[in-house]
Amino acid sequence: MLFGFAWLISRNTYYIYVLPLFFIFQVYVNFQKTDKRKYNVSQTLMSEINLSCPPNSTLLIADWTTVIQYYYYRIVENFRPDLVVLYYDLKFTNYKILKNVYPGFYKDIKPEYDRFIQLLGNAHPLEIYDTGSTFDNAELMYSFLAVISKMKERCEKTNTPFMCDPKAYLFFAKQDTTSSNFIMSGCFVSTIETNIGKEFVNLDYSWMTSPIILTEPSATDKLVDLEAALDFSKYYYNLTGDTIRLKKAESAYSRVKEIQKKMKQNMPFLFRKK
Repeated sequence: MLFGFAWLISRNTYYIYVLPLFFIFQVYVNFQKTDKRKYNVSQTLMSEINLSCPPNSTLLIADWTTVIQYYYYRIVENFRPDLVVLYYDLKFTNYKILKNVYPGFYKDIKPEYDRFIQLLGNAHPLEIYDTGSTFDNAELMYSFLAVISKMKERCEKTNTPFMCDPKAYLFFAKQDTTSSNFIMSGCFVSTIETNIGKEFVNLDYSWMTSPIILTEPSATDKLVDLEAALDFSKYYYNLTGDTIRLKKAESAYSRVKEIQKKMKQNMPFLFRKK
């Protein structure tokens, strides 16, 4: 750009006065589209974890970006070290993460977890060092479900919530490892009543009002997660007869769908059928 300015000025000295004004005008027009001071997605995600999870909760999340951000906040800022937050394949990007980050928790589930990792390593050696697990034999699947059962048993003994995000909850529900009588705790599903996080349905997030969201591909996944959480919230508050929060959840759900509609217009390539 600087070379272009220099070339124009060399052609006509008049541009030395016009170009700075043009530059200032461009900055003024585009500033709002690039201002990320209010696009605080990471802080919002951590705030929801903080508001939705009682002390010493165990939380399984299907969104690996949220998990890795939690690890950053936990390690760097000592954020909620009382929680056990895991990717829903348990090992995340390396099987040693669980035992290193949560040594006490690992001790309580060691036999079951070690057995799962051993069988997964035998069947798919690379997967114990990466996200995702291929459960292509019954013994491996049973070993994984045994770890989940042990984790739930630990939560029951300590009277602490066993929690999931909606996607992880649906995965475990298909394996008959969760109860159909779920309880909403903020944007997460809980096994026991927490009486916190109920203001999640207000969806008071500044980043959702930022113009950046309409041209930010990474925001599509976060909106899908919010959509799922609000879908669960609507169902739950309808069952419990909480009409006030039901209306708030419906309104927030409509907001998400409207933003997704605008994003589809701006980034149609993200919504093409595969």
